[in-house]
Amino acid sequence: MNKTLDRVSLGKYMILLGILALVPVGSLFFYPEEMAHRESFMLTFLISAFPGGLLCVYGHYQKDPDALRWQLRLRMSSTTVLTIWLWGMLVGALPFFLGGQLDFVRSLFEAVSGWTTTGFSVAVPEQMPRIYLFHRAFMQYVGGLGFVLVMVLFLPGRKAMTLFSGEGHPDRIMPSLQRTAQIVFLIYNVFFIVGTGLYIWAGLSPLEAVCHAMSALSTGGFSTSTDSIGVYGSRAVEWVSILLMLMGMTNFYVILQCFRGHWREAVRVTELRLMAGTVAVVSLLFASRELPALIADGVFASPQDFLTACFDALRRGMFLTATSLSGTGYGITGPEAWSPAVLVVMMVLMFMGGMSGSTAGGLKLHRVYVLLRTARLYLRRRLVPDRTIIVPHYFRVEGRVAFDRHLMDEAIGFALIYIGFFLLTTIALCFTTGAGFTEVVFEAASAIGNVGISIGLTGPDTNAATLIVEMIAMMLGRLEIFIVLIGMYSAWQGFSNGSGERRS
Repeated sequence: MNKTLDRVSLGKYMILLGILALVPVGSLFFYPEEMAHRESFMLTFLISAFPGGLLCVYGHYQKDPDALRWQLRLRMSSTTVLTIWLWGMLVGALPFFLGGQLDFVRSLFEAVSGWTTTGFSVAVPEQMPRIYLFHRAFMQYVGGLGFVLVMVLFLPGRKAMTLFSGEGHPDRIMPSLQRTAQIVFLIYNVFFIVGTGLYIWAGLSPLEAVCHAMSALSTGGFSTSTDSIGVYGSRAVEWVSILLMLMGMTNFYVILQCFRGHWREAVRVTELRLMAGTVAVVSLLFASRELPALIADGVFASPQDFLTACFDALRRGMFLTATSLSGTGYGITGPEAWSPAVLVVMMVLMFMGGMSGSTAGGLKLHRVYVLLRTARLYLRRRLVPDRTIIVPHYFRVEGRVAFDRHLMDEAIGFALIYIGFFLLTTIALCFTTGAGFTEVVFEAASAIGNVGISIGLTGPDTNAATLIVEMIAMMLGRLEIFIVLIGMYSAWQGFSNGSGERRS
């Protein structure tokens, strides 16, 4: 029997995924004219919940993984998490497909983009019923937290910690895993409610406000319009989006410390400082490129008008920085407005990503800092006497942490593997799209970084081969590659020898 899959946990998650598929049906109370679309969601519930129930009954006789060796538990958790995510992709795609909104490949692409909070889209939002717009945003809302963390709220137990770690969560905010999930969920929902209220205040309809708040906070980027945030032409909407994107790419632990009034501990966190510095510097850089045009072409009645124009340029620069660094993918202008220099900076931001323990993608800023500090350390050791003792450190929320070989090796190893898969994605897109080098590199960085900003290669008319390549890249980026590789390797071992353990 294949022991690399926790059937009971998987069955429970399948049931809950089916229940989550019913959530968009609640929007029909406000839009009863779309009642005909409820069947696609109800059928999706049955397709997920019924086999999930059977799997729970069958898996009840499986040996408890807690009694197995820790190596096998690790492989089992990775395989289970990977299977949960793959099943979630299918469940998310079924309403689009069963409702006749998209073909199967495009339905699956929209679901993968939603659950991974990437934001690439092959749908035309203006042509979709509102229940499907809510479904897209809700997938990003859940995907931002992670399937396992959401499920821990409803399915606590001793297996939960193994699956929680298997999904790639770096730490626990509270000693209890259940309490950690509750705190994260509470913080997430507080910002969602506040964001929704601010969007309504800024002039959006309730549905638009809910969808954009879920997508911005999860750093997903699905919008109710093809032209994204730019369709509103509103300073208030853009500022609300910037706020939610910044919150989305901030570590939940840091946010909790701020809520508790421990500002000093939060402000000294190295990763937060790196994020704040990057946002400030790049925003000013983007804004400064507009100054020559403002000075040359602008006719200002007073110095106040000039300052207003400069402030607007700074807002646009901050929006572009936040949407790229957080991996949200919202836009207020099209790619035709971006110069080659802007594209390069955006790609760098996509690679960097947000803070660990946030909803953002990319390498994550703590790895970026470790890589920069490691490079500086090696350079410094070449410049100072051999007898000089250097003990580098940095600050996390829990306090001062010393650099060690394991920390450096993890950052370097992950970065090399990340770049390797980025290059493979780039090569694959070259073959499937036939586009230019710049377009392909940008699209590949956007896909594996879970950003979702397209330079024009991804849309309703994109071919299936390109969509499949991007789906693989989005999945690798969201689960940080290692989980996917370990899960695939464990599943292969389980199927090849029937026991999940290597034979002697």
